[in-house]
Amino acid sequence: MHGLRATLDLHPDWVVLQLDIRNAFNTVSREAIFHELRSAPGTLDPLFPFVHSFYSQSSPLYFSMGTRTGDISTFLSEVGTRQGDPLGGALFALGHL
Repeated sequence: MHGLRATLDLHPDWVVLQLDIRNAFNTVSREAIFHELRSAPGTLDPLFPFVHSFYSQSSPLYFSMGTRTGDISTFLSEVGTRQGDPLGGALFALGHL
């Protein structure tokens, strides 16, 4: 870190870019999330039906590799939490217990 900072001090027009290429939220098992919700009686188990209703089935994800409108492809999301889900971070952490 110190070497990086020193290099940036020498080159103030340079920038450092760090990317999260692991996509960690898509690595947690949904079954692990369900298990943890069910195994916490009296605290989290009331959330199980709600979470299960959203995560028990695959959902399509859409992406484009080109600039034309017809270049849209899909694949199924079957693992991990969904982008934009307010509970996504908590579910991710729960599934890694």
